Amino acid sequence: MKIPKIYRGEYLCCLPPELYHVIIDAVEIAISKLYLSENDKKEALYNANCEKLYNLTDAIDLIFI
Repeated sequence: MKIPKIYRGEYLCCLPPELYHVIIDAVEIAISKLYLSENDKKEALYNANCEKLYNLTDAIDLIFI
């Protein structure tokens, strides 16, 4: 997924709504594939929402252009 560089250091929850929804959907899919309990998956999603975008590159494929 290609993301403008200006958002690289932004928290996920602070992104413009349309970009936020695209990224959070990808994060949800990545988390759903993990062997975690439902509570752990909810916590992981909450934690991802509070992360800067560049910290999510291990979980989802992001390219900053």
